[in-house]
Amino acid sequence: MFSEAHFAGILFAPIVLYGLIAAVIFVPIRYWLGRTGFLQWLWHTSLFELSLYICICALVIFIAA
Repeated sequence: MFSEAHFAGILFAPIVLYGLIAAVIFVPIRYWLGRTGFLQWLWHTSLFELSLYICICALVIFIAA
């Protein structure tokens, strides 16, 4: 479990770090899903991407804890 992160004298909550790590994991997965054509088969692409990001963020928090 991370404690606060210090950057330029500003303290960031651990959830910010977890969100950034999840975003780094999410971007290549989203690119790959777009290139394979999987996203075209979905009705609400944005809703799927949001739920995928939330699942990745939850997985990062679960692994870090």
